[in-house]
Amino acid sequence: MVANQIIHAKVGELFEVALPATAGTGYRWVVTLLPEAFTLIEETRDVPTLRPGAGTVQRFRFQSSSPGKYALAFAYRRGWQAGAAADERTFEVQIDPAE
Repeated sequence: MVANQIIHAKVGELFEVALPATAGTGYRWVVTLLPEAFTLIEETRDVPTLRPGAGTVQRFRFQSSSPGKYALAFAYRRGWQAGAAADERTFEVQIDPAE
């Protein structure tokens, strides 16, 4: 698990979380902790090749409606498998008032 990564943004501003993934394995990142002040705007994948094992990036874009300090968490798992995630990431998000 990776933690203590800090993201800074302002209220209403889009911010992005980009997470490494592996093509063709069935694993994908899912949001496991989403503060009420955040809206998931878009989720995309950069897939340079569909070759199994190729490196990809899964991107999540969010927008916040309230200032404050929040935690945002993700798990890397296969949807059909129960149990622990293969990886987890937690981000601290500092949202400042809009100017």
